[in-house]
Amino acid sequence: LSDRIMNTYGDTPEGMVMSALEFIEIAEKYNYKDIVISMKASNPRVMVHAYRLLVKKLIERNTTYPTHLGVTEAGDGIPGRVKSAIGIGTLLAEGIGDTIRVSLTEPAENEIPTAKYLAKIFDFLQIKEATEIFNPTTEFSPRKIHQIPNYDFDKNPVVIISKNVNEYKDLVKLGYNFSLTQKQWTKKDDAADFIFSENLPKYDKANDLLKIIIPHELYQEQKNHFPFYENLQTFLQNKKNSLLHFIAVKPGDDIQKIPENSVLIYKITGIQDIYPIREHILTHDFPVILQINIPFARESSLTSEEQIAILYSAALGPFVIDGLINGIWLEHPQFSAEFLRELSFEILQASRMRIVKTEYVSCPSCGRTLFDLTETTARIQAATKHLKGVTIAIMGCIVNGPGEMADADYGYVGAGPDRITLYRGKEVVKRNVKTKDALKELIELIKADGKWVEPEETVKV
Repeated sequence: LSDRIMNTYGDTPEGMVMSALEFIEIAEKYNYKDIVISMKASNPRVMVHAYRLLVKKLIERNTTYPTHLGVTEAGDGIPGRVKSAIGIGTLLAEGIGDTIRVSLTEPAENEIPTAKYLAKIFDFLQIKEATEIFNPTTEFSPRKIHQIPNYDFDKNPVVIISKNVNEYKDLVKLGYNFSLTQKQWTKKDDAADFIFSENLPKYDKANDLLKIIIPHELYQEQKNHFPFYENLQTFLQNKKNSLLHFIAVKPGDDIQKIPENSVLIYKITGIQDIYPIREHILTHDFPVILQINIPFARESSLTSEEQIAILYSAALGPFVIDGLINGIWLEHPQFSAEFLRELSFEILQASRMRIVKTEYVSCPSCGRTLFDLTETTARIQAATKHLKGVTIAIMGCIVNGPGEMADADYGYVGAGPDRITLYRGKEVVKRNVKTKDALKELIELIKADGKWVEPEETVKV
């Protein structure tokens, strides 16, 4: 972005769109219209807002150009695929996007099957042309909900629900650990907030930490236990006295008779459910949990975990990007509760709805890259992944690196053969650091800023 655009709009979606329109007007002046527009960002929320605003502006000026979608510097592994699916999937479902690029810090050939699978998810949908843009502003404004007793969904982070633990040791799989220092069970930042259980297990000392959801026919009034009703009719017929109710509803249900101390659960069983559910959610101010259980294509060349991460992220994107929901409940018979919990937090982290670990921005490598990005990214992640709320950019070269990592707290950028430049934000802190010393120097920089914490020592049982 030019200095003039930066001075007027800042490093924002508005600035990206106004800059693109300026270049388009120059091209059109000379009757050149063979244009494809790309508004990529490493933050999926910024990326979605930029494309929506761009298409709105194009509609207003009665022009049409194809758009190229991508979340740039998405990273690697499941987190990289989650980021890409949330950003690209949200827009594809709205009829925006003509070409896509999945950007992974992995061998380039890994990007293609991921992109193909993501595109295939939306192939069968009859998506109308994007003439009315959903939430075309660039302001993030979560859906307003009314307050209910016993749990403040309005002020707490988006909650995670996990299903069925039957033994004491199963708590570890849901993010609970026994602390050596405190001599008691503790709840980690990425622990499930509510646990659905059909067996009413006894958790002894851990009980005060847990909030348990129970099928309504098993419910007996007890601290931190709440009934779940599989549909609205069952609730109206069998309503129990409880401080909090969880009720499964669907688009079209008349929710006028539901008491205010209720949480509504919508179930997504396919991509086609996205927009009926989104429209219904916008008609009320109850807290909302999205429960999702979708089959996936087994013939894909991707691993099962990659497929489910892409599919579920694409389905949840239109809800988490705009702050429409207050919780997610991932289910699938083929995957463990532990994996689904971890995927839940990846989705919330990527959409900036709940930050529980370090955020990484890492480029996909190119001919200018001056070190092994995949290996280096893995080493940096292993040493820093416990730093909640810190963003670290790992960039292969100084050509695009400093500009594309502008929102990161710290930057690790290739500066030459066996040489790294370290950044604090946009400021160069150290130049020409030897590669073998660069990670240590990065950690010392984080420590000097008071953002370093030691990993908590725990023992699993």
